[in-house]
Amino acid sequence: MYVFYFFLMAIEKIETLLRELKSRVKSGDVYYSHNFVKQQFSELIRESVPLLPDKSQKLQDLKKKTLARHYGPYGSDILQVCALIEEFLDLKKEKDLRESKSFLGPADLIKKAILALRQGQDAYVIYLCDAAVEAFLKEVFDVPSTIVGAGTVKFLSECMILDIPHEMSLYLQEVKNKVSQIDNQIKHKAYVPSRLDAINALKAVEELYARRHRFYTLTYEEKIKVQNGIGLLKK
Repeated sequence: MYVFYFFLMAIEKIETLLRELKSRVKSGDVYYSHNFVKQQFSELIRESVPLLPDKSQKLQDLKKKTLARHYGPYGSDILQVCALIEEFLDLKKEKDLRESKSFLGPADLIKKAILALRQGQDAYVIYLCDAAVEAFLKEVFDVPSTIVGAGTVKFLSECMILDIPHEMSLYLQEVKNKVSQIDNQIKHKAYVPSRLDAINALKAVEELYARRHRFYTLTYEEKIKVQNGIGLLKK
């Protein structure tokens, strides 16, 4: 958890630098004589390199190329580098999420989502919430974590259809609406979630997980029904 907290803190600092630098550059033309902008740009590269070691040389080359200019405005060059760093950060977050799904349980993923919410990582909160729900449902229904065809929407829909666990449909529906469907919109429709989206997603998952004892008392037959319903068992 400490390593992940350091990761979030580092991302927060970089994203703060990105916002400030982009705002400053967009407010007017930036020339080679604007030392503060150059210092802030250098700091952005310096902070990004440890977090993106595989992109280190590329970032250093871009810094050298951008700051080597001694005439005219170079704000557009800075904005291009900012956009590239944002892309690299998004890829790193996705990689971290894939690793989290493989090695962390639902409780740890929820803790990570709480930390991400504190750092303003709204889309990442929803990614983590969906991962937590998937990990939880695979755990309680005895489904191997390596099976990729058992997504959260399938699980949640089948549980509601079968009313398994009994009288849990409202909580399952909230998770489907507030987490899984929003997550799909982010991934496939470029939806940008709001702070409220992130808060609602985390709350829905926490409320479902608080009632996990209802899932841990399921019978073997009930588990098989759900497994069969989402197409994991051959008929």
